[in-house]
Amino acid sequence: MLRALLILLLLVFGLPTGKVRGEEIVNLDHLRFLTERVSITDQEMALVHIYSEHPDYQWVDAAGEGLSAVDDVARAAVIYLWQYERSGDPELLELARACLNFVLYMQAPDGEFYNFVTDRAGTINRFGGTSYKSLGWWAMRGLWALGEGVRVFTISDPDYAETLAAAYLRTEAALAATVTNYGQMREVHGFQVPAWIPGGEPAVA
Repeated sequence: MLRALLILLLLVFGLPTGKVRGEEIVNLDHLRFLTERVSITDQEMALVHIYSEHPDYQWVDAAGEGLSAVDDVARAAVIYLWQYERSGDPELLELARACLNFVLYMQAPDGEFYNFVTDRAGTINRFGGTSYKSLGWWAMRGLWALGEGVRVFTISDPDYAETLAAAYLRTEAALAATVTNYGQMREVHGFQVPAWIPGGEPAVA
């Protein structure tokens, strides 16, 4: 029942697909360049490198944090899924799956998420200031990607969609257990924002 409700909500609120005058509206060349396919714990995944800098635009790690993070990989998964829906390109669906496998890897059993890995072997940065296990903004990006994955893979690979849905619901349950001040507001830089946002502050888009 919960999974059916989740899928219904995602189908209702998912991004509409389509093209602009017959042409793709997103150029994924740079995102593809930042995406590296790796094998971690004998499973195919994708890393999305944090930076690539002028003049040669080689991959650059985030000093003291790691070389890839749920924050970026989850957003890449969403983009690959949306563009797959627009184009029907199966390679984009497999890139999305690889990104989602990384998101699943970074989810703790309690539904919270770590953020960074420090190497291609998948060593998790468990104590960094932007990587410790939490329900903060990187976890919300992971949750978003899982939800989009459920919506898309329900059609193309229902078994994989079930795996994603189970992970989604783990995080949803963790959120339900921690949101005890729903409806309360607090002031941040002169603005009233919900006090119950996971992690205590909103993430930028």
